[in-house]
Amino acid sequence: SEGFRLSFSNAEDLDSDCVVVATPACDASSPLSFIDEGLATVLDRFEFAPATVVGLGFDRTMIDRDINGFGFLIPREENRRILGSLWTSSIFSHRAPEGSVLFRTIVGGARSPELAGLSEEETIQMVRSELKEIMGITAKPQFAHVFKWQRAICQYNVGHSVRLQEIDERLSRIPGLFLTGNSYRGIALNDCTLNAKRVAYDVTNFLKD
Repeated sequence: SEGFRLSFSNAEDLDSDCVVVATPACDASSPLSFIDEGLATVLDRFEFAPATVVGLGFDRTMIDRDINGFGFLIPREENRRILGSLWTSSIFSHRAPEGSVLFRTIVGGARSPELAGLSEEETIQMVRSELKEIMGITAKPQFAHVFKWQRAICQYNVGHSVRLQEIDERLSRIPGLFLTGNSYRGIALNDCTLNAKRVAYDVTNFLKD
């Protein structure tokens, strides 16, 4: 029969003409195995690197430098223990109380996956040490929170384009099923937005037909 039936543990079944799966490939493989085991096998071949994001909030008066900008990313040759730090309250409004600033510092990734396994306290101390050396921040943060993802960043390893071709070929045989997200054609927000627009266009055309 045409279409899809979605079953939920806390709701009634839902019948739909099409389904858009916007999860990471590693999370999409299991539910999609009920539709196409071959597709699930391809999705299982995607590799992910762990990452930890540390949010630190400071009183603005304790930051003795201009932070009117994006923040910074660090190249591998610098041999730092963080991947970079985003000055979130400078990029977006309403991310910190008046008179305070918020930094989001990234640790781990494919470069240093072992650092994503540190305890929360160890991670906070390491990030504070790095920001002290790089930005001269010695103040104790008013706020500190650690977010950990074991499978955070999809790795576009050799063979990625072949995997995409396999996925597209299998999806062509399952009308109404669409995949999007940062596992496929770009991990940055702008890439995800472009891909989502493309999928939305494809969904619209499918429903018109």
